[in-house]
Amino acid sequence: MISAGEVVDVGRRVAAAYLLVSALAMASSGPLWAQSAVNNGEFDQDLAAWTLFSGPDLSATWSSIDRDGDSGSGSAELRDMAIGNGGNQIIVTQCVDLSGQSIPVPWEVSAQVELEGEAWLNAWFHMAEYSDDRCADYVGITATELVNQANSAWQTISGDYTPFDSGIGSVRIELVIQKPSDSGTAGLARFDGVSFGTFEDILFSDRFEDQP
Repeated sequence: MISAGEVVDVGRRVAAAYLLVSALAMASSGPLWAQSAVNNGEFDQDLAAWTLFSGPDLSATWSSIDRDGDSGSGSAELRDMAIGNGGNQIIVTQCVDLSGQSIPVPWEVSAQVELEGEAWLNAWFHMAEYSDDRCADYVGITATELVNQANSAWQTISGDYTPFDSGIGSVRIELVIQKPSDSGTAGLARFDGVSFGTFEDILFSDRFEDQP
């Protein structure tokens, strides 16, 4: 006869096996991301959903150069063509509606970046925050990590993003090139795989932690 203790032990082993199989299945299918809130972050065919920031010396074009070498996709090739234009220069932007989202739960923002130019060239994100859902009523701005030094290889910008204000309704993602005032040359940065979303911690949610 099987004792009650043995039944509980079997149940625990079955639950542990289920978690292991689930973990392996999810690991094989990629990161546990919620769907990215960014539209056309992979730049497969064009720069649709992205808006060029105002400025006569700025350029944003679609490039067939893809971070993964995929012939069916590409990237956003952004240029600050002003000679000696220092500081941060926003090149393209996209408004993301956050209404109905959990705020201020930390989000994750990431992208792949390839730089061409002098070694002082930098690229990064700005996240401009708005109280409405259309990026009209400005609240504040948060910057993420930057990628610096011109490099022929793709690099990663990524980091946690906690909204500046719990009452925001939208954010404007701004892809930025930074160069010093005495640079004397233009700068180029290719962006690909732009992602913005929450992380789903499925395995360690309360429904598993509270089990006997």
